Amino acid sequence: MEALHQTNLVNSTCRIFLFLGIVAVFCASAFAKDDANAFKWLSKDQELALSSSVPPPPAPNSTEDQADLAKILEVQKSRTPEMIAESKADQGFSYNLFQSVYGKDLTPENSPKFFQLMKNVLATTQQVNVTAKDKYRRLRPYLGHPDVVHSLFTVGGFSYPSGHSMGSFALATVLGAVFPDKKQAFLDRAAQIAQSRVDAGVHYPSDIKEGEVLGKATGEAILANSAFQADLAEVQAELKK
Repeated sequence: MEALHQTNLVNSTCRIFLFLGIVAVFCASAFAKDDANAFKWLSKDQELALSSSVPPPPAPNSTEDQADLAKILEVQKSRTPEMIAESKADQGFSYNLFQSVYGKDLTPENSPKFFQLMKNVLATTQQVNVTAKDKYRRLRPYLGHPDVVHSLFTVGGFSYPSGHSMGSFALATVLGAVFPDKKQAFLDRAAQIAQSRVDAGVHYPSDIKEGEVLGKATGEAILANSAFQADLAEVQAELKK
């Protein structure tokens, strides 16, 4: 009787492990399918090459670093209500910050492919930016110099290179391909968004300068991708309807 009980226990245990094994295989297959279907314009090597292209920020207390700080303090003294309003408006970063250029008539409802393209651009730039920031770990101005820099608000993460600046110029580069007649207007808007970060005291000028370089390079790498070009063609067709 005891032997029979042990046999049943072993069989039950085997069935449990078999079931768990089937579940594991199913989940692995589902995740693999999701990963295979996920959008991807840049390879990991391309992302790493872009983030690795970022030179080091000015060394703490170097001549360049002191010049960076001096520019922030100069801006801080001359903040206008308009600058403050712009900085606060640009703090919540998204592709919607370019709406004044591409037109308020475009919405996620009537132009879903366009808005998905914008989301994918930001998803691509975020990984490149985070990798570069984690490499240098530069403190934000108001954290590095809390006695003299008074920011309009606090922000998480590191300072260099600026994510707002990088994302803005990457978006501007891609938007210039979607709306070729508005290329310069998108770049001008990106520069305004980037400068607002210095005006707010949350970035050094060198942060936004390198963000611009990295953003444009990332945007150009995206434009060169054949999968992106196919997505771009779909967006252009959508916008012609």
